[in-house]
Amino acid sequence: MPELPEIETIIRSLKPLAGLRIEHLEVINPVVLRCQEFPPEDVKGKTIVDITRRGKFIVIETREGLALVVHLGMSGRFYLANSRTPRAKHTHAVLLLQNGQELRYHDPRRFGGLWLTRDSCRVVSRLGIEPLDSGLTVEYLSEMLGRRKTAIKNLLLNQKVIAGIGNIYADEILHRAGIKPDRLANSLSPAEINSLHQAIVHTLELGIAHRGTTFRDYRDGLNLPGGFQNLLQVYGREGHPCPTCGQPISRIVIGGRSSHYCPCCQQ
Repeated sequence: MPELPEIETIIRSLKPLAGLRIEHLEVINPVVLRCQEFPPEDVKGKTIVDITRRGKFIVIETREGLALVVHLGMSGRFYLANSRTPRAKHTHAVLLLQNGQELRYHDPRRFGGLWLTRDSCRVVSRLGIEPLDSGLTVEYLSEMLGRRKTAIKNLLLNQKVIAGIGNIYADEILHRAGIKPDRLANSLSPAEINSLHQAIVHTLELGIAHRGTTFRDYRDGLNLPGGFQNLLQVYGREGHPCPTCGQPISRIVIGGRSSHYCPCCQQ
C-alpha cells in the first residue's frame, strides 16, 4: 500500500497542475465512488487551486469549493498521462485537464476509492497527527504510548493516532529506533521514545527523498517508480543479514501483518 512518502511524492509531482481548469471527470467504474455529494459533471470548468496530502489521502481542491479526494488502497496509482496514450486496464476514473493531459486513477484491486465532496476535511477528520508536522513531539508520543497496552507496531499503524505510516515504514522506523515491533507501547523508556521520534522523522523524510518504495504497483504522479526499496534495512528481508550487525532478519506476525526485525539490534 502506498504510504506517506509515496503519497507525498505523488503530490509534489502533481503540484504544478494548480491553476489548470478541469474539462471533464469521467467515472468509468462507479464502484470506486465512496462518496458522491455532487455529480461528476459538476467539476467541469472548475479550477484546481491546490493538490495536497492528508495521511494517505490525495486531496484536489477547486476554487469553487468542490473537492476530489483519492485513496490508493493496496495497489492504486494516480498519475498524469497524455490523453492520446491508451488507458491501462483497471483505470476507473479520469480527470481531463485543459492542457490535454489526464489524471488517471488506476486500481486493480479496488481497495481504494474516490470521494466527491464539498468538504474534504470531513473525509479525513478521523486521522491522527501528521508525523512530519511540528505537532508530532516527543511529548505527544509519550502521552500516546503511555496509555496503550498494544504492540508498538500496531500503534504506528493506527491512522487515528499517527496518519500515513504503513507496514513498510513502520518496520524501518522500529529498526532504526532499535525497538522490537511486538514491544508494548507503554513499556518504552523516555530514551526509547526519543529514539522513536527521531526514527519516524528521519525514515519518512528519507523515503520522500528517494521518491517512495516501488516493489510492483507504486508509481509517482508522473508514472515513474521510486527508489527507497534499495535502502530497506529489514522490510521483506527475512533471512537476509541485518545491515547493522549481520544477524539474520526475522519475521513475526502482529495483528495479522508480517513484521520484519533484527533480533539482535531491536529489543
